[in-house]
Amino acid sequence: MKKSAPLVLGLAVAALVAGIGLRLLTKQHRVSFFPRRTPVQCTPDNPYEYSIDSLTGIDPSQVGYREAGRIALSLKAKPQAIAIGDDNRLYAAGGNEISQLDSAGAVLQSISVPQEVLCLAPGRNGKLFAGSRNTIMNYGSRGKLTRQWNIGGENTFITSLCGDNEHLFIADAGMRVVWKLDTSGRVKGKIGMKDTSRGIPGFVVPSAYMDVAMGRDGSLWVVNPGRHLIENYRTNGDRLSAWGSSGSNIEGFCGCCGPIQMAMLPNGSFVTAEKGIVRVKVYDPAGRFATVVAPHAAFNPKESNLDLAVDTAGTIYVLDSYGNQIRVFRKKTA
Repeated sequence: MKKSAPLVLGLAVAALVAGIGLRLLTKQHRVSFFPRRTPVQCTPDNPYEYSIDSLTGIDPSQVGYREAGRIALSLKAKPQAIAIGDDNRLYAAGGNEISQLDSAGAVLQSISVPQEVLCLAPGRNGKLFAGSRNTIMNYGSRGKLTRQWNIGGENTFITSLCGDNEHLFIADAGMRVVWKLDTSGRVKGKIGMKDTSRGIPGFVVPSAYMDVAMGRDGSLWVVNPGRHLIENYRTNGDRLSAWGSSGSNIEGFCGCCGPIQMAMLPNGSFVTAEKGIVRVKVYDPAGRFATVVAPHAAFNPKESNLDLAVDTAGTIYVLDSYGNQIRVFRKKTA
């Protein structure tokens, strides 16, 4: 043991020196594992905060709409949803309140709602459907609650409504499904659940954004946000087609999920809204990019939460929660 002590001591010293050297080497080169972000990606005040300025530029020739006006809302809570009926009645909701407005923005009727409204869908003859987290409320033309029912389960999170004469379709971002109900609230089926035998990939919903709209042919269009697709279904649940792509380029939908909102123009084109890179665009009936309605620079990206509605003349209404307002966009004329 005594004869081996110098050897052990030498090995210990060597290990200590190697350890110190490794720590110094790691400390010296630590930046190589976490490289400093470039000025293009970062803001001057915080070098670790990403900037998307380089991705948001739009050629003015790509903007085919002009902002024609703004409607100030008098809702007490932050606005969440807008909708327009076939009679061009405009509705806006925030908190436990729904306002019915004329074209100039004057409040025609104010409806008190028992639960926070997250989405709206006008019915025929002045009727209105409103959705909260897991409840559907049906109001008559005079703003009286005529029917109310719950759907889904504890994970249900209703984000969008639409319907035809016989059925109501409800986008449930929490359960990742579209519920099909009759007008009395009875569940008649589910649409969009993963079924490889029917060519249905299933909805991917990373956050509480999922939209539905009725097509001119009576079929159903559904945003599959995590896949960056807009999918077309028969009302019996058959999947017909899909279009869309992920990307920060003007043709794509950016971020983890997009688009976050969708509306249909009278000619069958689509209006879409995104978050992250906040922008509103139009795609033709085949899903090809057509034009920009409002670019990222038109919004406050940290405060603007958007919803969309379209009237029978093709005017686009954008709910911009920043400023508690509805912004009106019309197509540019030559």
